[in-house]
Amino acid sequence: MVSELFVFNGVNALTGDYFFPKLSSGDITKVALGEQLDPVHLLELKRRYERSLYKSLGPIEDVDPTNLEETGWGVVLALLP
Repeated sequence: MVSELFVFNGVNALTGDYFFPKLSSGDITKVALGEQLDPVHLLELKRRYERSLYKSLGPIEDVDPTNLEETGWGVVLALLP
């Protein structure tokens, strides 16, 4: 049996990903009937939503965070007398 995933309108401007995760027809049916979704799946949806609210302080895509030349990061130390 082939399981199709449905994509709803909306794109996250920060990430370029769809704003809502793809849902199976079974998940859509459960929501329409007011049934509970799988708790693990629901937790993943909540985490994605929370992640979309906060701007990442990490490097941009395709930049190695361990290479300071690529990231442009540095360390500033204050020397106290």
